[in-house]
Amino acid sequence: MSFALSEEGREADDLTEILDRYKCKNVELEVGNSVFIDYKAIPVGDVHNQKLLSSFRTKFVGPFQVVAKNSTVNYELTLPSSFKRSPVFHTSQLRLKKNLPAGFFKAPPSPSAGFRSYQDGTVDMEIMAICDHKKKAKGYVVQVLFVDGSKEWKRLSEVRKSAGELVAGYAANHSLSW
Repeated sequence: MSFALSEEGREADDLTEILDRYKCKNVELEVGNSVFIDYKAIPVGDVHNQKLLSSFRTKFVGPFQVVAKNSTVNYELTLPSSFKRSPVFHTSQLRLKKNLPAGFFKAPPSPSAGFRSYQDGTVDMEIMAICDHKKKAKGYVVQVLFVDGSKEWKRLSEVRKSAGELVAGYAANHSLSW
């Protein structure tokens, strides 16, 4: 005995098929995949965050491993013995655990030793040593040796702010009282 569907019946059938596809999202899982389970599909006593307000609960529980594929839409999972439910779930209750590709989070390039870059593009270099000094106007200037090997004359007040220990050591070695 066969039934012929009317035009409205075919449209309704197509609509339910579209809605089912939308709900299930046509996820093809394989044995060994890690999945999350919608917490609504698990009995109340089994959810790890059941005592929280619903707005603070996580939507999914897991991850769990897929053990077997029972049909195109039903999968058997490995569940803890504390769960009081059948281990078979429909795809609408599962979400595939997505893994990030290896090397997704790259460590930022390590800055060269002794260099500090600023947002405006300027670079501040670490001072290795003070090479020389001389009196200029009302103060002193010192010749500093940077990490990259370059030398430059700087005001003593500037160097004292950034490398106070070097200035004190240079003054002690050269019997200076600044």
